[in-house]
Amino acid sequence: MKKIIFLISPYLLFADITTNSQKSIQKSKSEKEQIQKQQQLQHQKSKTLAHGKEKSLNKNVINSISFIKSFNRTASKNASGTWSIQLNPIPYILMELQKLGWNKNAFFLTNEDLGLNFSYGRGDDEVIDLNAKEFYTQKAQIRGRIDRDKIKKIQRLINLLYVTGQLVDETATQLKHFPTLNFLDFRKKIDHAILNSYKKLRKNGVKNAYIYNCNFGGNLDTISCNTDKGIFTLKLTDSVPNLLINGYLYYSSSNIGFTKPTLTLSFATNLNQALSFLEQNAETASITKIIREYTQKLESEGKTKIANEIKSKFIEKALTTNITNQTSAIINAINSGSPIAVLNIFR
Repeated sequence: MKKIIFLISPYLLFADITTNSQKSIQKSKSEKEQIQKQQQLQHQKSKTLAHGKEKSLNKNVINSISFIKSFNRTASKNASGTWSIQLNPIPYILMELQKLGWNKNAFFLTNEDLGLNFSYGRGDDEVIDLNAKEFYTQKAQIRGRIDRDKIKKIQRLINLLYVTGQLVDETATQLKHFPTLNFLDFRKKIDHAILNSYKKLRKNGVKNAYIYNCNFGGNLDTISCNTDKGIFTLKLTDSVPNLLINGYLYYSSSNIGFTKPTLTLSFATNLNQALSFLEQNAETASITKIIREYTQKLESEGKTKIANEIKSKFIEKALTTNITNQTSAIINAINSGSPIAVLNIFR
């Protein structure tokens, strides 16, 4: 009996082990399927997030490249291969101040705003007082003194330009001290710098100039005033105001604080990243793809040096001009089989 039990027991034991094993396998299989399912979901989620991030980056790149093209700019690559863009931020700062509601006379100023008009009425009913026009014109030509009753308005407007110049100058100075500026986020940093400069200006008090007499500077569009800070000269060029202090241009649509500031924005850390950014921009995508494929072909033939030269010159050209105007010439040069001919297009 014991023997039978012994004989049976192994089978029962084996059956139990098998059952447990099968259960374990089934459980393991189920867990494995669950893990695989979770991994697939995670992979899909990561892929979706990456795709969303890529689309977001793509939109940011497109907007940023389009935006910098509204500036006069240059592009350069340093010894380490890092690409940067140099531009004058003043036009953008002034544009932002306009949006914020800064006094419009800081950007557009006429003789009428200065109280030197010689007409009355509006539109079809406007009448020019020829005697007044002749009087002011002659007075301007002989650099005659401006009447005291008009100096108050002129003083207010000249000081508006002077204060605006202080605000913009401080903004440009702050931008130069930012740790990093890149073409993807510099618009936000400019806005931040404008706000900081405005707060600083208010905190420290507005520095006005005391103006005590003014003369015409030879024509109706030039006024020179004696102030406690030197000679301030207001010049109107197509109603765009310029302010000179002691003969040096201090405020204009592109110069502030006696200088034309240059802002350097980092663009890319290497050639391939620069090409990648240009491929994400609708305007330059197709021609960049052509250049990438062409230079890859040159590299496969061992012509790496000229391939890199072509990429560098192309990037520089694409960042500073409308490269699509030269698409046909580029394709013709590539078809000619001469890498030098392609390079010469971008020089």
